[in-house]
Amino acid sequence: MSQVIKHLSKYLLSVAVTGVTTIGATLSASAQITEVPLVPQQEGEVDLLQSSGIACLDPNQCLDVPSLVGPITNIESLVDSTTGTKSRLFVDNFGTVNSYGTGKSRVQFGTIDLPGDGTTSPIVDDDGNPIYWYRPSERQLNGGTEERGNLEVGTFTFSFSPTIPEIKIQYFDVESGNTTGLLGAIDRSQTDATLVSGANPIPIPVGDKTIYEQIWADVNYITIKLGNDTMLGTGDGVNFIITNRIDNNVDPTAVPEPLTMLGAGAAVGFGGFFKRKLAKSSKKKNQA
Repeated sequence: MSQVIKHLSKYLLSVAVTGVTTIGATLSASAQITEVPLVPQQEGEVDLLQSSGIACLDPNQCLDVPSLVGPITNIESLVDSTTGTKSRLFVDNFGTVNSYGTGKSRVQFGTIDLPGDGTTSPIVDDDGNPIYWYRPSERQLNGGTEERGNLEVGTFTFSFSPTIPEIKIQYFDVESGNTTGLLGAIDRSQTDATLVSGANPIPIPVGDKTIYEQIWADVNYITIKLGNDTMLGTGDGVNFIITNRIDNNVDPTAVPEPLTMLGAGAAVGFGGFFKRKLAKSSKKKNQA
């Protein structure tokens, strides 16, 4: 009898453990990614006064992004290599006309880049919700701007907390090669993230009205160069969206999933039960 119980206990223990493994595999296979835009869902100019010394052109349209988008702790505008200045940054939906400030520093955004013959972009997503883009805006050394809705150029560092496991950056309307993304040899002065997909920098013009995507993993900060200003004309303007890609089956607290704990508990329970049975059987045999 003791041999029967021994073999049966091994069998049931293996079934319990296999059940845990199977449940885990099923949950993993059904993993779903939720994408949450790290862009305020309203138009306005990003407040860069404290981080970069750039006051909003219109205080009534100034956006405190860290208070609106939790994972973003800071946005800093850096001196762009092609303009020689720090750029402004706006949040814009391409379906509306916007104007910020007055005089030589005035920034205007239409529904297309150049009235009558410019670039347009999708203004709503598949569910009909408005799409909001980060939109850089070049500043001249004299404090004015050439910006009339077609010179989206700048360099910005985004900081996040806590660490974001994966972000997606979508670049819109990249028309010059090796001028957008993280430039030069990537080191920890630019980011602590790892490039998962997409080329960096974007090596070739991907074309008018086209969206190019990069995915970066384990991100605390990242410095992005957008577009390319030229001495003659306006060069290449690029807008972008940063998105938090959340794996719904990853528990950020690293606590075992309830089903896994239940399965493991069942395995231990089966093992303990049959161990006791085996001990009792052996005791009876010795007493006989």
